[in-house]
Amino acid sequence: MRSGSDVLKQPLVLLVVLLAFCLPWSKSAVSILLTIICTALAVRATLQPEFRRTTRRELLQPLTIPFLIFLGISLIGVLYTDRMSDGLAVVNKVLSLSLVYVAVTLVLETSSADRGTGTHADAVLFAFLAGVLVLDGIAFLAFLGVIGHKANVLPLAPLHVHHIWFSNLNALGLYAAVSYFLPRDAPLRPRREAFLVVYCLAATVSITMSLSRTAWLGVLATAAVLAFLFLRRKKVLVLAVGAVLVSGLLAYQFSPLVRDRIQVAKTDISIYASGNRDTETSLGDRFLMWEAAFRMLRSSPLGGVGTGDYPSTMESYVRDRSLPERLLKYNQPHNLFLYTLATTGLVGFAALLFIFIRVIRHALPTRNDPGVSKQYGFLALATAIHYLIAGLFDSFFNIFVLRYAFAVIMAVTVRRDRENPLITKH
Repeated sequence: MRSGSDVLKQPLVLLVVLLAFCLPWSKSAVSILLTIICTALAVRATLQPEFRRTTRRELLQPLTIPFLIFLGISLIGVLYTDRMSDGLAVVNKVLSLSLVYVAVTLVLETSSADRGTGTHADAVLFAFLAGVLVLDGIAFLAFLGVIGHKANVLPLAPLHVHHIWFSNLNALGLYAAVSYFLPRDAPLRPRREAFLVVYCLAATVSITMSLSRTAWLGVLATAAVLAFLFLRRKKVLVLAVGAVLVSGLLAYQFSPLVRDRIQVAKTDISIYASGNRDTETSLGDRFLMWEAAFRMLRSSPLGGVGTGDYPSTMESYVRDRSLPERLLKYNQPHNLFLYTLATTGLVGFAALLFIFIRVIRHALPTRNDPGVSKQYGFLALATAIHYLIAGLFDSFFNIFVLRYAFAVIMAVTVRRDRENPLITKH
């Protein structure tokens, strides 16, 4: 007869799958599911002595320590923050990275009844893709006027989801879907292959219609880097990079949407370069916020101005009339790295880079591995590269859906994995 803790194993996997499915479109559902998963894991640890004995080994995943270091530095930054509530709010965001990563890895590694198949990890990824596809479907219906009151309105952004979040979420799903078309030990089932093709088409349309230059740049640059890393033949590599460049040029030449967004960017840069700070522009305001972030860093290079103190420091800059008041509506400088530098200084920046270095170091060796190990390495690298590039234009870890998506994808792809032993040697 199975113990109560054994009965919890399969439902925990189902809960993680449901969390991945709800992630793109329901913050409340994800928060509730994460609470249930963590509670269930705690119950398991209480009822099952064997689980308690193996917890230490299972917790020491490749990204556990990097996430905890980043969390620790954020906590230290609260000690000298001007606004404790703002600092603790940021700490809670950083904590969620660690919590989601650890919870999902524990479930995948300790609840596996079919080790060696990767079935559970696949279920999580496909659930995430299905969730993003649902979000895309809602966006298309809204654009066509079937639901809501935004017929033919761009940028494409459903359920009050910001178009930048929407497009980058689709980009993460696109990398996950493409990873399944890498050389595999066994061919994809026809239904799965059809689903992945449909997703790739929907994601491509969604990214284009989102009008997010951040996502466009992230996808194009990530594609070029992945082609360099994974294509061995120089001719194929040149063709792949050429295809990326040609695609971008064709989009600019024949798509009014793409051309208009790039022209707007040029205009924004010209206005900023002229010294005009009174005119509100997307890129111009970003540049002003980056200036402010560097000013914060210069005032306290080692530890920054304090965790969560970006808004309050911006208020002081507005009071001394060095920055326009409109910038106070932003709680971060639309740059993942400058935000970290401004609030936690060089120490926090080093901790942030350590997370990405650990991902890359773990994933790079899998390029020469067969099957699922190579697939996971591809997806981990794609996600990390995208965040490194697109993160130059937005603070992705401040955004719930992009923060949780990063943690879930890393929990699947960067771990000491019982289901897929090939990954453990890296």
